[in-house]
Amino acid sequence: MKALRWLNNNLEKWILTFFLLAMTVVLVYQIILRVFFKDSVSWAEEISRFILVWSGFLSLSFTIRNGSAMRLTMLLELLPRLGRNFILLLAQVILATLFSWMFWESWKLMESVKQSSAALEVSMKWVYVSLPIGFGLTVVRSLQNIWRMAGTFMTGDEAGLEKAHEDELLQKEIAEAAGGETNAE
Repeated sequence: MKALRWLNNNLEKWILTFFLLAMTVVLVYQIILRVFFKDSVSWAEEISRFILVWSGFLSLSFTIRNGSAMRLTMLLELLPRLGRNFILLLAQVILATLFSWMFWESWKLMESVKQSSAALEVSMKWVYVSLPIGFGLTVVRSLQNIWRMAGTFMTGDEAGLEKAHEDELLQKEIAEAAGGETNAE
């Protein structure tokens, strides 16, 4: 159970960290070859693009899980606590619905891909599969948020969602004051 909790809290973060490190190593290798040896490898830019695509789609679920996706909060702050909690829950339901549809459409797109990459000569399905995986993980994260939010409504803890929202805003203010990034665990 402890391993599942760790995986739930850290999956995307560790994969994205690995991808950033791998992309950095590949690009530095390519730069060293070009600058010092006047040579290059054909696969470096291609694999970096593939890693960037994977990172982009996996970061969707990371932002949903951490509550760091862009949103307009000015009107949200004007609502009473119950209205604010309802809007936050409704937003998660809409996101889960949208990303479920995107998962389905991206799955169909991935299955239709027949081409291979130019330099690596691997099936482009390996790149396109990042779409349904990213959207699927995003649906899971949205459903987790819905479950947590619905639980606060069922238990009558109306302050639960507002407290989570206030904690998130406070954490962002502290990070901005420190000049760093936020990291909600």
